[in-house]
Amino acid sequence: MPTFPANDVLLRPLFEVPVDEVVRLYIDNRTFLKPFEPPRPDAYFTRGGQRELLDTAERLWQGGSAYTFAICRRAENDQPSSMVGRLTLSNIVRGAWHSCTVGYFVSQRCNGQGIATQALSHAVDFAFQTAELHRVQAAIMPRNKASIRVVEKVGFHCEGWPNTTSTSMGFGRTTLSTASRRSCGHLAAGTNDQVTATATSFSGFSERDRGRLMQTALRALRASPSRG
Repeated sequence: MPTFPANDVLLRPLFEVPVDEVVRLYIDNRTFLKPFEPPRPDAYFTRGGQRELLDTAERLWQGGSAYTFAICRRAENDQPSSMVGRLTLSNIVRGAWHSCTVGYFVSQRCNGQGIATQALSHAVDFAFQTAELHRVQAAIMPRNKASIRVVEKVGFHCEGWPNTTSTSMGFGRTTLSTASRRSCGHLAAGTNDQVTATATSFSGFSERDRGRLMQTALRALRASPSRG
């Protein structure tokens, strides 16, 4: 199975990580993740609950319908790497669309160290090069400023607000839709991977004006109060 080293960050298939390490990560971050995830039953934070999820992750990986990674930090002195987060490429659609969505988190104790940025960059590489997808999309709560900064650094661009709000957590949440995808030139000519602006909300504008409008939208999001 592939891993993607860069500095001190690796992505490993989640099902290759010891289940106790996964359980420990979720227990340590249970309170931290609560505002961003759907309600979790107590069984989710047990060895049995996570073992079932790891088995499902392996089955989906083998079927090509989802790829779930452990975000691992390379240890010093040749010690084993430790799991510090999780990242999933899911909702994979083939045919003409060839797209997926991405979700991720990094342990609270490791926030602000650039780990999420490195992990997301490698996940985009995997999506485009290995999974042969054309588009990776993320939906981010507007109050999650840190995650907005992460996707910006990796080359994602604002597409705007969806018409509906997600109710997966039992209450309405407005999400910022962002996306990253390969250029048509890459598909035709096999050049190096490129992340191109996707601005379907601004399709009537020139490329230069679209870029300006997207940057204006992102600045407005940072300055606005929570809409969740």
